[in-house]
Amino acid sequence: MADILVILIFLFVINLIAFIHEWGHFYPARKAGAKVIEFGFGLPPRIFGVYKENGKWVFVLGNKEVKTESTIFSVNWLPFGAFNNILSSRETGSDQSQGDQDFDSKPLLNRFLVISGGIIVNFLFAVLIFYFVLASQGFSSWQTVGIPGYSFPYGQQNVYPIVVGVTDDSPAQKAGLSQYDAIVSAEGQKLDSASGFINVLKSNQDKEIHLDIINVKTNATKTAIVIPDSKREPSKGLIGASLMEAVQINYNSNILTKIGSGFIHGANMFNYVGASLKYVFGTAFAKKDASIISENMAGPVALYAIVKMVAPEGAKELFNLTALISLLIAFTNLLPLPAMDGGRLVFLLYEAIFKKRIPAHIEYRINSIGLIFFLCLGVFLIFKDFFQFKNIILKK
Repeated sequence: MADILVILIFLFVINLIAFIHEWGHFYPARKAGAKVIEFGFGLPPRIFGVYKENGKWVFVLGNKEVKTESTIFSVNWLPFGAFNNILSSRETGSDQSQGDQDFDSKPLLNRFLVISGGIIVNFLFAVLIFYFVLASQGFSSWQTVGIPGYSFPYGQQNVYPIVVGVTDDSPAQKAGLSQYDAIVSAEGQKLDSASGFINVLKSNQDKEIHLDIINVKTNATKTAIVIPDSKREPSKGLIGASLMEAVQINYNSNILTKIGSGFIHGANMFNYVGASLKYVFGTAFAKKDASIISENMAGPVALYAIVKMVAPEGAKELFNLTALISLLIAFTNLLPLPAMDGGRLVFLLYEAIFKKRIPAHIEYRINSIGLIFFLCLGVFLIFKDFFQFKNIILKK
C-alpha cells in the first residue's frame, strides 16, 4: 500500500477520533449555556472559519480576531486533532466570573458532563464499531494476551498458543506455520497455553507432531506436521517460531450477549488496558528498569506505524484498530493527570466532597505544569517511536 494512502488513512482515523472527543465536550457545553468561542478542526493557526451572525453565516480568513457571540467553526493548518475553546475564567487562573456564559459559572453536574463528555463519546464510538465488527465474525473475537495469567472478565473464553513470528528455513516454516496461527491441539491433545505447547515440543524432539490449527485473522483451519529439531541452538527454539497466547472470546451464547456484545467487548478491552498499564509499571518497578515503561508508551508516530501494518489487512482490521484507539483515548483521558480530562474531574470531585473549589490560580498552575509535561513527553515519544519503528515507517 502506498505511503501517501497510509498517511491519509492515518490522518482520517486520528482526526475522526479527535473530532468525536471534542464534540463530546462541545455538545454538553452548548446545552449548559456555556460559550464555545471556537471549535477547531486541526490545530492552529487558523486557515479559515465560519460563524453565524444575525441568521447569516459569516466567513473569516486567517487568525483575524472576531467579536461574536456565536461559535467560530474553523479549519486549521496543522491537520492533526481538534479542539474546543470554551469560555472559562479558571482557565486563565482567575476566580472572577466572565458572566452567565462562563463555563465555571455552571452547576457542578453540567461541568462534570462537559469534562467527561469526550471520554464518554470515545468509549461509545468504540462500542459501536466493536458491535459491527463482532457481528461480521459471528460475535467472536481473538485477542493476543501479553500478561501472564490474565483472563478477560466477560464472555466465554478459550486460550490457545499462537504463532507471532516464524524464522526462515526453520521447522515451523517447513511445516507451513505462519503468523496468527493458533495451535488448537497437538497429537490430539488440546492446548491452552504457550508453555504447554513448548512442553509437547520438548517431549517429542526429532519426532513428527500433528497439529490442528486455526488462523485468527481468517478463521481458516488446517493441519500441519512439525518436527522439533534437537540440534537447533536453544536461543532459536526447537521449531523456530515465536509464541504468545491468544484468547478466543465468544459473545454468542444468547441474544442478549449478542445485542450487548459491543459494550461487553468494550468493557473487556478497557479492563485489559488497565491491567496492561499495571503490569508494565509493576514490572518496571520490580526490575528497576524505566525503559520497560518507555518501550510500551506510544505516540502519534507509533500509531502511524501500527496503521501502516494493519491497513493492508483490510477494512475490518482498520475498523477494529479505530475502535481500539478511541478506547485508548478514553482510558488515557480518564487517568487523574494534570491537564487531562481525568485531572479536571479530580478538581470537580474535590468540589463535590468539600463543597468548595480549589483556588483558580492553583488549578491553573497544576494544569499548566501538566500541559508542559505532556508537550515534552509528546516530543520525546516522536523521536523514541521513530527509532523504535523506523523499519516499519521507512519500509516501501
